[in-house]
Order: sequence, then structure tokens, then C-alpha cells
Amino acid sequence: MRKLEKKWSLMCKLTIAKVDAKIE
Repeated sequence: MRKLEKKWSLMCKLTIAKVDAKIE
């Protein structure tokens, strides 16, 4: 379960980074 949480948090950060790049 902990591993899955880490994977999801990583994916979330990646998605946020992509959105930030689009906004800039």
C-alpha cells in the first residue's frame, strides 16, 4: 500500500509539473 501511495504522489507531481510548464 505504501509503495502505491508513493507511486501516485510521484505521478501527481509529474502531472502538476506538466501543467506548470504549460502555464508558463
